Amino acid sequence: MTRVRCQLDECVFWHEGFCSSEEIDLDPELGCLTLMKSGDLEDEEKEWSDDEELFDPDEWEDDI
Repeated sequence: MTRVRCQLDECVFWHEGFCSSEEIDLDPELGCLTLMKSGDLEDEEKEWSDDEELFDPDEWEDDI
């Protein structure tokens, strides 16, 4: 298994100095395109939680 050493410890894929992503995209000019900062993940989770109000548990009571 290939391990990629990474110095970007603010990335969610960073684990003890190595990248834990299954796939890594690198650009010669931009660097790592796989980089996802932990703050970016929190923004995605906020978007996901906005959808929770679409679930109406009363709709499922008839199926029980």
